[in-house]
Amino acid sequence: MKNSFYILVVLFLLSLGAGIYLNFSNTPDLVLKKYTKTIQKQLNKDYLSVKKNLEDPEFFNLAFYPDSTTNNNKFDHLYNQPYTLLAYEDGQLVKWFNNKLFLPDSIFRSLDHNGFHKTSNAYTYIVKKEYTSDDHKKRVGIGIIPIKYAYQIDKLKPSNLFRADPNIPAKIKVRQVESPNVIRGPSSGKTYLSPEPDFVDTPTQKWLILFFGLAFFFFLSIANQIGNKLSQTNPTRGTMFLLAILTIITVLLNFFDPAVKLNGLGALADTLQLKVLNVSLAVVLFNAVTFVWLMVYLNKTYVFRQDNNLKYWQKIGISVGLNIALMTGIIVVLAIYKQIIISSDVNISFLALLEHKMDSLLGLTVVIISLTALVLFALWMIKFISKLNLNRYERALCIALAFFLVLITLVVFNLPYRNSILYGTAILLPFALDFYISDRPRREPYEIYIWFGLTSLFAAVAIYYFQNTREYEEMEKYAQTLSEERDTTAEKEIIDQLHQIVIDPSWDSVYAPRPYFYKYDKAQLLLINHLQQSKYLSNNFSHNFYLFNDDGPSFLDQSFTESEYRNKIANALQIHPYKNLYLLNTSNGGFSYFVEQKIRIKDFEETLVIELKSEILGTENINSPIFSSSSDYVKLKEIGDYDYATFKGDVCIRKKGNIQNKYYSLEEIPPPGEGVKSKNGPYINYVYHSPNGNVVLMRKKAGGVMQFLSLFSMLFFLISILAIIINLINKLIRFIPEGLQIKLLPGHSFYAKVQSGFLILMYISFIAIGIVTAIHFNNSNKQYHDKRLLRKSGAIHTNLYYTLLNYPTTTPIDSLQDVVEAAIYPLSVIHKMDAINFFGLNGQLIYSSKNEVYLKGVVPPEMDASAFVYLSQNRASQQIKNEDIGNVQFKSSYFPVKHSGDVIGYLGIPYYTKEQARLNAFNDFVSRLLIAYIALFIIALGFIVIGSRFLAAPIKRLSNAIRRNKNEPIIWEDDDEFKDFVNVYNESLKEKEMHHQLVIKMEKESAWRDMARQVAHDIKNPLTPIQLHIQHFQRSIRDRKMDMDQVEKRTDRVTEIILTQINSLLRKVANFQDVANIAEGARENILINKILTDIAMLHENETNVDVFVQLPEESVYVNGNKGQIERVFSNLVKNAVQAIPDDHQGVIVLSLTLEQNYAIVSIKDNGVGIPEHMTDKVFTPNFTTKNSGTGLGLHICKSIVESHNGDIMFTTNRGEGTIFTVRLKTSRIMSNLNDTVSERV
Repeated sequence: MKNSFYILVVLFLLSLGAGIYLNFSNTPDLVLKKYTKTIQKQLNKDYLSVKKNLEDPEFFNLAFYPDSTTNNNKFDHLYNQPYTLLAYEDGQLVKWFNNKLFLPDSIFRSLDHNGFHKTSNAYTYIVKKEYTSDDHKKRVGIGIIPIKYAYQIDKLKPSNLFRADPNIPAKIKVRQVESPNVIRGPSSGKTYLSPEPDFVDTPTQKWLILFFGLAFFFFLSIANQIGNKLSQTNPTRGTMFLLAILTIITVLLNFFDPAVKLNGLGALADTLQLKVLNVSLAVVLFNAVTFVWLMVYLNKTYVFRQDNNLKYWQKIGISVGLNIALMTGIIVVLAIYKQIIISSDVNISFLALLEHKMDSLLGLTVVIISLTALVLFALWMIKFISKLNLNRYERALCIALAFFLVLITLVVFNLPYRNSILYGTAILLPFALDFYISDRPRREPYEIYIWFGLTSLFAAVAIYYFQNTREYEEMEKYAQTLSEERDTTAEKEIIDQLHQIVIDPSWDSVYAPRPYFYKYDKAQLLLINHLQQSKYLSNNFSHNFYLFNDDGPSFLDQSFTESEYRNKIANALQIHPYKNLYLLNTSNGGFSYFVEQKIRIKDFEETLVIELKSEILGTENINSPIFSSSSDYVKLKEIGDYDYATFKGDVCIRKKGNIQNKYYSLEEIPPPGEGVKSKNGPYINYVYHSPNGNVVLMRKKAGGVMQFLSLFSMLFFLISILAIIINLINKLIRFIPEGLQIKLLPGHSFYAKVQSGFLILMYISFIAIGIVTAIHFNNSNKQYHDKRLLRKSGAIHTNLYYTLLNYPTTTPIDSLQDVVEAAIYPLSVIHKMDAINFFGLNGQLIYSSKNEVYLKGVVPPEMDASAFVYLSQNRASQQIKNEDIGNVQFKSSYFPVKHSGDVIGYLGIPYYTKEQARLNAFNDFVSRLLIAYIALFIIALGFIVIGSRFLAAPIKRLSNAIRRNKNEPIIWEDDDEFKDFVNVYNESLKEKEMHHQLVIKMEKESAWRDMARQVAHDIKNPLTPIQLHIQHFQRSIRDRKMDMDQVEKRTDRVTEIILTQINSLLRKVANFQDVANIAEGARENILINKILTDIAMLHENETNVDVFVQLPEESVYVNGNKGQIERVFSNLVKNAVQAIPDDHQGVIVLSLTLEQNYAIVSIKDNGVGIPEHMTDKVFTPNFTTKNSGTGLGLHICKSIVESHNGDIMFTTNRGEGTIFTVRLKTSRIMSNLNDTVSERV
C-alpha cells in the first residue's frame, strides 16, 4: 500500500490515543480543582479593585457628597464594571455605580463582615467598608463581586455563567456544602464548588468530539483504502468489507447513541438527541454522511457496462426494479423530512437560520446531506439503467410503471400516499436525472442549474407540506388547551409547592409587631422564590396572594378581605381530593385557582390565600426576548402567533385578535371531540368542538406562496453554494470519481466558455449586490428602530406632559407621581412598548408596566446609574443608553418627568423587541430579495443561453465548414472578423499541402535508404560465414591435404552451414514480407477468451513462471485475422517470459475486461522492466533488449493491432515489471452465467 495508508494509521492512533487519554485523565475532581483555581484568582483580582475604590477618599466624596469638587470622570469606568459598588447612608441607598447585581435588604442589614452570599440574580462575594464622619451619620460602602450569575428567567439562563470563565459548565454549583473544592474569601468566608450528578465538562467534551471525530474520519479513510485495495482484484469483496464496517458502526451507534454523551453542549446536545425514525438526529446525520461516502465509493468502483444480449423484457424488468429502489429511497428521505419537521418540531426557515437556532441548522444540514445521498444513489441507479440501451420513452414508461407499483404498495399497506403534489414532485426526480445523464455528446452549462432547481423544488415542496401539516397539528393541540376549563397538571404542582411554602421558616422575616402590618415585599419575594421552583406554574400562571387573621387583612392596602374571598369561592369548584383548592372560571373565559392554608408567623396563626390566574391571554409581550420563555414547560409558547376565540354556547368566553364566529356556520362545526381545518384567503383556519361543548375557532396568517418561494430560494442558493465549494475542493484533492463530478462551469467549447463566463459574472454580481443591499437594509432597519425609540419616547413624554398639565402647581409630588403611575400601563399598551419604568427622584423604582424583571430579582429596582447621574446632575432632557440583561442587549431611553418646570421623577423605556423585530424585518427583506434574485437568475439564464448561442453560431458554422471540407479551402461569404481567419486558414492549407508533399518525398527516400541498409546488413550477415567456409574448403582441396573421407565430411559440414545461413536469410526475408503484408489475410469473428487460454496453456510447463488468466463472465469476440491476433498475444507473452530473470519466480497475468465497446487485454509480468532511455524505441524496427532476434517483433505487433483499428501501449517500472495493453473493438459479446474467474493454468 502507499505511504498515505501508514500515515493515516499513525494519525488514527494518535487521535484515538489523545481522546482516550483526555477522557480518562480529566476526571471530575481534577476539572473542579482547575476551575476552583481560576475562580479564586479572578475573585482575588476583583476584590483588590473593589477594595481600592472603596478606600479611595475621592470615591467617598463622590458617593456621599455629589456636589463636591470630586473628579467624577475618574470613576466613570465603574458604571461598566462586572461588580457593583453601592453607598448607603443611615441604611438608605444613596449611590450606586451600576444596577447589575442585587443586594436584598435582609442581607444588607445582617451584613457584619465580608463574605459569600446568594442573591436573587447571582452568587456573590460582598465587601463591606464602614466610614467614620463628624456628622455621626452611618455611612457604608458595599462592593458586590459576582462569582456566578443566577438569573431566574428562562430566556436569560444561557448567561448563568461564571464571572471568571464563561466556559465553566453551568452544572457546577456554588454551595455552602463542604467539598474539597474550596473558594476562600480574600478577607473572610469561604464557599465550595460541587457538581450536579449529570455534570459534564463542556470544554473537555469539545476536545473529545474533535479527537474522536478525527479518529473516526481517519478510520473511515483507512477502511476506504483497504476497500479500494480489495476491489482491485474483486470489487464485490471490497464493497462487502465496507458494508460490514458501516453496519457494525451503525449498530453500535444505535445501541450507544453518541448524542446522549453530549449533555454538556447545551442546545447542540438537545438538538442531536431529537428522535428521528426511533434514533437520534446524530445517528441520522451520521447515516446520511456515510451513505454519501458509500455512494461515492460505489460509483468509483462499479463501472456499468452495456449488455446487448439481454432480452427486451429482462431490460424492462431490471429498469422497473431499479426505479422502485430509487423511489423507495425517495420515500425514506421524505420520511426523514417528516420526522424532523413534525415529530421533532424542527423549524426550517431563513428566519430560524438568522436566529442561529441549533435545531434548525442541524435539521437543514440533515436535509441537504440526505438529499445529496439520494441524488448520488439516484445517479448510480440511473447510470445503470442507461446501459440497458432503452430509449427515452421506454425509460419513462419504466419510471411511470415503478411509481404505479410503489403507489399500490403504499395503498395496500395503508401508508401515507394522499398528497399528490408531494409525490408528483418526487416523481420528477428520476425523470430529471434520466434527462441529465442521457447519452448526449455534450451537456450545456445551464442544465446543471436546472437540475439544482428541480432538486431544491423537491425538498421545498416536502418541507413546506410537512410544516403546514405540523401547523395544523399545533392548532389542534392549542385548540384543545383553549377549550379546557381546568389544568390538572397545575393542580398537582400547586399542592406540591404549597407544602414547601408552609414549612418555610423564612415566614418569620415577614413579621412586624402589632398594630403594624406585615412586610408585603418580604412575603412577595418568599412566594416568588417558591413558585419559581415549578417552571410549569411560573410560565403559565400569574399570581396574587393575601394574608388574613382574626383582625382582618395582614398587609397594608390589601383590598381583598376574607369575606370577599369566601363569597368568591362559594361559586367555585372544589378540586378533589384537595380540600383547600378551588377552581373559578372567570367571565372573560380564563380561570383561576385559589388555594388556602394556615401558616404560623412567629406565634400568630394566619390564613394564606394564593390566587393563580391562567396566563393564556397574557400574550402582549410574546415577542419580547426577555419575557417570552423558551422553556418546554410553556404550554402555549407559540400562542401569540394565532387569533382565537372560545365559545360556550353563543357566548364568547375567550378571545384574542380579530376573529369572529361569522366566518363559520353551524354546519361547519364538527362533532364533539373532532376538528376541521380549512383555508380562507391568506389564513389557515381550524374549528375544534370540545367534548365539554366549547367550540374553539383558531386562525393564523399562513406564509402561502411567499413562504414556499422563500424556502425554495434558500435551498437553491445553499445547494448552489455547496456545489461550488465542493467543486473547488475537488479541484485540489480530487476526491470525487469522474463519473460523479458535476462541473458547474464546463469549458470544453467556446460556447460553454461564454456561458460559463456570463454565469460567473452573474453570480459575482448577484452576491455583491445582495451583500451590499442586505448591509444597507440592516443599517437602515437599525436606524429605524433607534428613531422609533426616540419617537415613542417623545410621544410618551408629550402624553405625560398634557396629563400633568391638568394639575395645579401646588399639587404634592407624591400625588403627581401617583398620576404618572396610573398613566404608565395604558401608555405602554397604546404605544405598544415592552415596558415603561417610572423612577423616583432618588432613582428608585416606583412602578413598572412589566415588573417581572424586578420581582424576580433579575436586576435591582434602581435606575441605570450613569443615566441617573447624567439626568439629575446635568439637568439633561434625555439620554439613550445601551444596556444588557444577561445575554439580551437592548437600548433604553431615559428622560425626566416634569411638572411646572420641576422634576418629579424619571421615566425609563427599555426597547427589548428591537433585535427580534430587526430579525423579522431582515428575514422578510432577504426572503423577498432571494425570490427576486432567483427570478432574475432564471431570466438571466435564458438570456445567457440565447446570447451564448448567438455568439457561438459563427464559430459553429466555421467548424462545420472545416469538418465538411476537410483539407479543402473554405468559402466564407460574411464580411466579418471570421473572414480574415478563413483567408489565413486557406493560405495555411496551401502551405501545409506543399510541406506535406515535401515531407512525403523525404520520408520515402529515407525509408528506401534505411530499407536498403537493413536488407544489405541482413543479407551480408549470413553470406560472410558461407564465403569463409567455401574459401577454406577450396584451399583444402587445392592443396590436397585431405583424403576422400575428410573431403566428404568437410563437404557435409560446409553444406550444413550454407543451408543454415540460407534458412536464416529466408526467415529474415519472410519477416520483411510480414511487415509488407500485415493488412492482408481473411478476417473472422475471433473469441479472445479462447486465444488467451490457449496461449497460457502453451506455457504451463515453464519451470520458473506462473501464468494466470482473468476472464469476464461474457464471451468477447473481435473481428480480425486469427493468425495475426494469435501472433500478437503469443509474441507479447513470449517477451514477458523472456523478461523474467532465471533466479526469479515469475508471475504473468493475462486479463480481459470490457470498456464500452472495446476489449481490453493486458499482459502483466514481474520481470526486470524496460530501461527508461529505451521506452521511446520499443515499437521501432530493430529494437530489442535481447542478445538475439531481429527486433521486428513488437513493431509487427503494433502494425497488426493498428491494422485492426486498435491500440497497443505499455507501462513499465524498472525492477517491478511491464504491462502491455491491447485495445480492440468488439464485434460481439455473449453473456455467460459464470462469475469472473482468476485461475492458475
